[in-house]
Amino acid sequence: MHDRNLTAIERRGLRQFVNLADGHARQRLSEQASSALRDVCDRLLAAGTVDVIDSEFAFLDALGARLTTKYPDGQSHVLYSASISVDLAAKLLLRRQQTVHLMEPAFDNLAALVTLNGVPVKSIPEQAICPVTDFDYLDKQGITSLFVILPNNPTGARLSVEDIGRLLDWCAGHGVLLIMDMSFRLLIPDYAIDLLAEAESRGASALIIDDTGKVLSLLDTKMSVVACTKDLAREVESICEEILLNTSAFEMELLARFLDPHGPCADELVRVRTLVAANRQIVQDTLRTSGVVPAMSPDEEMSVEWVSFGPDCEEILRDCASRGLQLLPGRLFFWRAESAQNGREYARIALMRDTEQVEAGCEILRAVLAGRRRVA
Repeated sequence: MHDRNLTAIERRGLRQFVNLADGHARQRLSEQASSALRDVCDRLLAAGTVDVIDSEFAFLDALGARLTTKYPDGQSHVLYSASISVDLAAKLLLRRQQTVHLMEPAFDNLAALVTLNGVPVKSIPEQAICPVTDFDYLDKQGITSLFVILPNNPTGARLSVEDIGRLLDWCAGHGVLLIMDMSFRLLIPDYAIDLLAEAESRGASALIIDDTGKVLSLLDTKMSVVACTKDLAREVESICEEILLNTSAFEMELLARFLDPHGPCADELVRVRTLVAANRQIVQDTLRTSGVVPAMSPDEEMSVEWVSFGPDCEEILRDCASRGLQLLPGRLFFWRAESAQNGREYARIALMRDTEQVEAGCEILRAVLAGRRRVA
């Protein structure tokens, strides 16, 4: 097995009998949503052409309605994935010749993408940001730009809306550029707020990344949005123009229909949150009956389960993989080589799957854990 990065392991997961590795949404749609999206496809194919700009506005309006936020023209850009949005943010940091402080643990490609752009990356421990920010600690770090993930992947850690406001105030007062990866926030009802307006009102420089692919399951059809405060608009627009002309109007029309809070897919987001809750209960019940204490709360809203399996974690993951179940090792979320030891007892289990898939994975996991208890 080649565990050079998390994405390589996720790629292996696509070939496994049960893939609970990547955090993308892979559950089946409801029949009502499927029917509505088939109608959109038929209409678009019959038309033969689509106005790209109109499709962008339709998509941004629908996503904005779901998140109770505005995506101002000239400050908002639609990209194909959150990874491309992170790459754009890294290019902005490079132009500004800034070092960035990034939360740890975090998905390892965030640090990799920034580093590949020639930007120095330093670590900020998650507990210094969430659940309450330690501003005394931040004051001592010499931070010029700060990269946070809310809710964090893999732990689900996050700030309250009030504490996001306090972080924005601190960034404004210290001249710190704040990058917020909010790729999972469609799962968090409290996060349906206009973060860009909050940043503007406080005089903070901020770049916000949203994404649909972690929540909306549409055969990997997804879009990401980068929105920035007015002071960054010209630089961000210039970088975006270097990256791409536009995204697929076809896909944006599908996603706009999917996201429309008054359309036929209006209940799909509630259904997704219910699915995550049901799958978390299945996983946590399996853990408890196997002698493993869940690390996350039963009412956690994040779509992954962060699990401590103890010192045998890596062997447990290998045994699971050999039986057809792919999970992610926790050590690679600690993206600095010197801190990888911190995650060696942890694994991440993706929950955005049909319940049958999670049940099948839990059967394998239960058998592996039982086998290890017998050997012990």
